[in-house]
Amino acid sequence: LSPALDAVVPIITLPPELARHSRGVEDDPANPIYDTYGANAWKSRTRAHPDVALLHHGIVPAGHSSAQ
Repeated sequence: LSPALDAVVPIITLPPELARHSRGVEDDPANPIYDTYGANAWKSRTRAHPDVALLHHGIVPAGHSSAQ
């Protein structure tokens, strides 16, 4: 089961005893993390299936020069 598409993913602040073991956050401009589940799910589906995104929605997902 998945959450509702409009579910907001909360930002979690780690307690100091856990944060000190963290390797930090990677910020990849080519792969943004959105605050809603649905936006992230859509991004993942279109990236995994660019041919379907192009055929049915007329879009080429970010990071794809063309659908194969």
